[in-house]
Amino acid sequence: MSLAVWCKPKTSGASSKIEAHFNYWYLNGDNSFKRNDQNPVNDIIEIGIMVDNPEDIECIRIFLPMRVDINSISDCSSYFSRSDISQGIFNEPLQGSGPSTSGPKCIQLSRNDQSVFARVMVFATDNQNISSEHLNLSHQQNGTLLSIEDAILSDARTLFTDEIPTYFRLRVSVGEGENNPIVRAVPKLDKFLQSSYDEIEYLDFRVNEARTLPDLLEGQMRRENGGAIKMRVVAFLTAIPMQSDISVANTPSHKMRLLEHNQWNTYIVGGIPEGMMVYHWKREEAPVNMQTALPPVPTEISDFTAFVKLTTHRCSRRVWLIYLGIAFALGIGGNIAANYAQKGIDDGVIYISNLRHKDTLTKTGSVTPPFEKEGNRDVIRTTENVRNGG
Repeated sequence: MSLAVWCKPKTSGASSKIEAHFNYWYLNGDNSFKRNDQNPVNDIIEIGIMVDNPEDIECIRIFLPMRVDINSISDCSSYFSRSDISQGIFNEPLQGSGPSTSGPKCIQLSRNDQSVFARVMVFATDNQNISSEHLNLSHQQNGTLLSIEDAILSDARTLFTDEIPTYFRLRVSVGEGENNPIVRAVPKLDKFLQSSYDEIEYLDFRVNEARTLPDLLEGQMRRENGGAIKMRVVAFLTAIPMQSDISVANTPSHKMRLLEHNQWNTYIVGGIPEGMMVYHWKREEAPVNMQTALPPVPTEISDFTAFVKLTTHRCSRRVWLIYLGIAFALGIGGNIAANYAQKGIDDGVIYISNLRHKDTLTKTGSVTPPFEKEGNRDVIRTTENVRNGG
């Protein structure tokens, strides 16, 4: 199922554009990783929305194809006061300042020449969670609909000057197994018959793909947006463990690099595994001078898909112990089966030998054959029976 992002315009003549940034942290890809705060390891998806003009927008909708609660969602704005983080996210030398102690709160990002790059809005909190006045959450269509509400957009409109864009960034903790719609593992039935194995996984990331959205939600998106607020850029970045290899991708990545561990380890609560690789995909609308090119280049981004097949080598103490346990059980079972088989073979040999001996004695007229009559059946006298007087 697809994610979805759209805006509800404030007026019919709204013409603002947005950028959607998605970061997927595949922390569960490293089975040996333990968080430094001892909490369970969950993957993380971050959603950033860059708005050209908040005066055009009443609310921003984000649909996640999974059920999440408000305590699984956090605001990333505080990290932008660190220049290494803001530069790492936007690929540009930036300095963050703020938020102010009163009035609408934001982190202002400035370039080296003191021009303002963007304002990162700070969500209000209520009992350590994001306030429902700024972020509304509802469960529907087997997923979760997040709404960045007019209250925080009103703050953004108050701060909006000189066409400086507004940025929102949220972090969502993603569950495992069926609760994770983005990463799935292909079952490997013989994995515990090996001391290590290669696991096949796939990362299937989709945004605004109409055919994989619930019908009611897709209708709501069309009605509310109506094509007024267009998407200019979709950027998708995923961080995966070093031991995972990308074997198939639907499109080549925009760029890749080794993640700087010391810089990003404090960005994620609980830390990140050592040695993660970052892959980046990006889709942009056509520049003005190419919008009449042949073949046509899209003037807006209607949907986005990134499919990645991963091969991960799994080798851990748990795998070894299960493998050794199965090997030991098979060894014991094989030994027991071999003993029963050998006893059956020995009894068969004795039986055949006695039959041959009976036939020989009958032909020579012997009066002491190794069998005797008991009622109407022959009783074969084995060596043990003869020894015991049977």
